[in-house]
Amino acid sequence: MSGHQTRAERARMPLAREVVRAAAVQSGVCIRPVAVRKVDRVTGEAELVDLPCGATLASKCPSCARRARRLRIAQCREGWHLDAEPILQSTPPNTEQRTLATVRADLERARVDTDGVFSFGAVMANSSQPPLRCGNTAFPATRVESG
Repeated sequence: MSGHQTRAERARMPLAREVVRAAAVQSGVCIRPVAVRKVDRVTGEAELVDLPCGATLASKCPSCARRARRLRIAQCREGWHLDAEPILQSTPPNTEQRTLATVRADLERARVDTDGVFSFGAVMANSSQPPLRCGNTAFPATRVESG
């Protein structure tokens, strides 16, 4: 048998991307991964990490659709589904949240007035009051006067 193939034989062979896609589906791996940059906060080193696309349609990504279907089945089995739609009403902002919004606006104004040469850490260090806590962020309880 010679190593020479005719043009018709080569045309019938699958394309490389089709072979890779079939191997990924057979292995249960996402065929449309999303590249995300992950930064180590200590060293500052950045690397690209591929995350599954999370598609729910098998025509887009059979592996992710299969995984999502199994998750939905497990959630229904455990009673995660609701009999009625939840009524989502936001609560009015409290005093702390309004103060936080004011402080953030003042900080932004100070940053604009100083042409971007502004240190949030300096404001935190010069604050005599403890920082306001709202959610998982903290801001000083002092106002930064502009001008």
